[in-house]
Amino acid sequence: MVRSLPGPRRHRGSIMPRRKENSFEEKMAELTRLVDVIGREDCPVDHLESNVRRAVELIRELRSRLTATEISVREVLAELDAGPGPGDAVEEAGEDEEEDEEG
Repeated sequence: MVRSLPGPRRHRGSIMPRRKENSFEEKMAELTRLVDVIGREDCPVDHLESNVRRAVELIRELRSRLTATEISVREVLAELDAGPGPGDAVEEAGEDEEEDEEG
C-alpha cells in the first residue's frame, strides 16, 4: 500500500501550504542573504521595507532560539556539577564490590 504525504491544508475555503519549521541554520542563511540584499546600492526600494521586516523577524527568532539553547545547556551543566547521577552511583557501588572480592 502506498501512502501519500499530507497535502496542503484548507483554511477557510483556500489552500494553504503546510509550513515546515526552518532550522536555525536555514534561518541564519536567509538572514545573511537579506542583509546582503539590503546592503547593496541597487537594492530595490519597493522591497526594502519587507526585507527589513523579515530580517527583524528572523533576528528575533534566532535570538529566542539561542537564549533557549543557552538556558538548556546551563541546566545540563548544572546537573553535571550537582554530583553523580543515579547511573553513576550504581557504577561506583559495583566498583566497591569488585575491590572487596579481590581483597
